Amino acid sequence: MPMKRSLAAGAGLLTAGGAYYYVAKSGKWGKEEFVIKGPPQWLEDAKKRRAQPVERSLGTKVVRAARAVFRAFWLVYAQVLPLCWASILHLVSHRLVSRKTLHDMMLEAFTTSGPCFLKLGQWAATRPDIFSHEFCDVMSKLHDDNPKHSWKETQRMLVEAYGSLEAVDDIFEWIEKEALHAGAIAQVHRATLRSKTESVRKVVLKVMHPSVQSEIDIDLTLIDWAIRSVSFAVPHAYWFSLRESFDEFNELMRSQLNLEDEAEHMMLFQKNFANFKDLTFPTAVRKYCRETILVESQEEGVGMKTFLKTVGDDAESQKLKRHLASIGSNAFFKMVFEDNFFHADLHPGNILVREKDGHHSLVFLDTGLVSWLSKTDQRNFVELFGAVCAGDGRLAAELIINGSSEPCENPKEFTRSMVSIVDRVNGNLKRSFKLADIQIGEVLLETMESVRKNRVKLDPNFTSLILSIIVLEGLGRSLWPEMDLFKVAVPYLLPHLALTDVKYLVPVVSAQYGLSLPSSFVHLATSTKAATAA
Repeated sequence: MPMKRSLAAGAGLLTAGGAYYYVAKSGKWGKEEFVIKGPPQWLEDAKKRRAQPVERSLGTKVVRAARAVFRAFWLVYAQVLPLCWASILHLVSHRLVSRKTLHDMMLEAFTTSGPCFLKLGQWAATRPDIFSHEFCDVMSKLHDDNPKHSWKETQRMLVEAYGSLEAVDDIFEWIEKEALHAGAIAQVHRATLRSKTESVRKVVLKVMHPSVQSEIDIDLTLIDWAIRSVSFAVPHAYWFSLRESFDEFNELMRSQLNLEDEAEHMMLFQKNFANFKDLTFPTAVRKYCRETILVESQEEGVGMKTFLKTVGDDAESQKLKRHLASIGSNAFFKMVFEDNFFHADLHPGNILVREKDGHHSLVFLDTGLVSWLSKTDQRNFVELFGAVCAGDGRLAAELIINGSSEPCENPKEFTRSMVSIVDRVNGNLKRSFKLADIQIGEVLLETMESVRKNRVKLDPNFTSLILSIIVLEGLGRSLWPEMDLFKVAVPYLLPHLALTDVKYLVPVVSAQYGLSLPSSFVHLATSTKAATAA
């Protein structure tokens, strides 16, 4: 068994002939042979499966259509009309309806319209390339904290999943009747497995809410109808990417309606991080997981939010926070560059801080939302990341425009905007992205705002990755404000960059961030540039 690597110490890097290994503490490069693979085929297969239309009988279709019509009338009467009147009054005079009141009404409407619309609001908050910064900021206040369903309903869901109450008793020795937390899709209970042969006995039982699948199915149908109607009535609505956005949101929702998929995600993360001692994921008890039930190990630790409130500010505490920030940032960039399979919901609420024998590590929870990039998007991201790190705003704009699925409406204005953003960052900070001096989130949001204004279409997974980096920036700032986030990422980036059309940026970026590369690696990048020029 290979020795476990410390995420706080180094990063594994992909090259054409194996892997270069950069050890951050020593600043040296070594060579290590291991194979780096992208996500397995079953992830793509699961995505295709969810996209397939469900076959229904005529009677089922009629009942479903009737429910959808009734639901549509209720939504229009109870939610849409009050919001429309409030918006009109707000436009007439801010004294009649203030902006804050309008925002509160929007939040209330999304919260009370069911799990699908709650998730829709949360999803909208992550798409600054489509919606305005103000709207995204309002939607980001939506909390995934819903009413809990009753213990009887939990029992009914368990019986449906396992076949009988006796079967449930055979599997679980004890289940806490009161749920710990309820989200839009499911709620969680503590439990103990009866079998003493399992590797874990204390578990967390995630139980999907009754009827949530049919409710979401109806609401997705209504949203689809609305988008078709708007697209037909307003031809220019095409530029808002309504169809592409709905397809993305549809996939997001349906991916959370099968808890067996979440178990598979958990197992893949465990495999990818098997050789890292500083980060763990819960263990899925796979044989007890069902489409509506997830059974996973109960992980010990303190929530990151609680940790940040209670940790001290002395020298030892500062050292600990730097250690945890290094683990988190290295873990994320390993997911992005080495594994091409990353946690898409990595906020402080999904992170635990664990202390064992004086050593602190992290636990990442809730692996339901994941993402990965296609080969084309992966190459585009690496090239764009390299251009920004090299301080070349013009190249960054060109790469974004070339990667867009549709022609940019105003390429000159978009290029000017990107040059301004990148030059300001690299010029003012002397080519160093220190979180204490600049908020990476604001830089990326400025980029997304420019993308939206100039109607540049980005792949949803590409945007998801950018938003994940923004969340990472927030975590990094709260732990270690002086952390140079991009300097952490560069060792992961360079070997990938050396295999792209902008590989000539490798020496520029490495010199910029003070990295001493192996001579064979530098030769790979420079000689390819010469060959390309010839």
